[in-house]
Amino acid sequence: MEARDKALRRAMPWLFVLIWSTGFIVARFGMPYAPPLTFLVIRYALSVLCFGIWIIVSGAAWPRSREQWLHLAIAGVLIHAGYLGGVWAAVKAGIGAGTIALLVGLQPVLTAWNLSLALFALLSITVGTLYQKRFVAPCDVRTANTVQLLAALVVTLPLAALETEPLVWNTSLIGAMAWSVFGLTLGGSSLLYLLIQRGAATSVTSLMYLVPPVTALLARVIFGEALSATMMLGMALAATGVALVVRTAAR
Repeated sequence: MEARDKALRRAMPWLFVLIWSTGFIVARFGMPYAPPLTFLVIRYALSVLCFGIWIIVSGAAWPRSREQWLHLAIAGVLIHAGYLGGVWAAVKAGIGAGTIALLVGLQPVLTAWNLSLALFALLSITVGTLYQKRFVAPCDVRTANTVQLLAALVVTLPLAALETEPLVWNTSLIGAMAWSVFGLTLGGSSLLYLLIQRGAATSVTSLMYLVPPVTALLARVIFGEALSATMMLGMALAATGVALVVRTAAR
């Protein structure tokens, strides 16, 4: 039993990287048929519904103090509303899945508005991860995620109301929504929460450097996106960064 638990803990970071990388691919599938913030509002609402059913069935405990609810809400606004809002809006603006993953995973260069969205997403996920590690006490991942998603929903909903593009429901959009809810939010966000609670925030953040190369390869296979010399260099820097962090943490 102990050996199996150790194996699961070791597999969690790599499973997280794989799941998180698909988020950029899903955005490419969904964004031609929906405005980004409206899509995210529906995603948050459906995720809250799924978590709510899971919480009722399992009897999971809610955070006890108002302070913890506040800390979870702030982290949720940063990690969900800020990060996802920036990424999905950037993809909608025309940045490729591999490119946006590289920009979010590495220090982006602020040269245009759609790149500023990537910078905003990068800052949000970084600050949100550090904030959660610093202020959020360990609690049930299901109820914690629900509080975070509710906060993201409250912040995103008024902004989504300003979007005028209609939703075009088809196989691509429905598939993107389904994977966003079940794979990315219930799976990926839960893994991220657990990894932040169980490890150093810097080590968790370093995993983000592995997301761009995985995303770029997926985008190459699925969408035929070119792997430019700049992206190849970025992947090499990403791998080097992760290796340095892992080596430092192991000492």
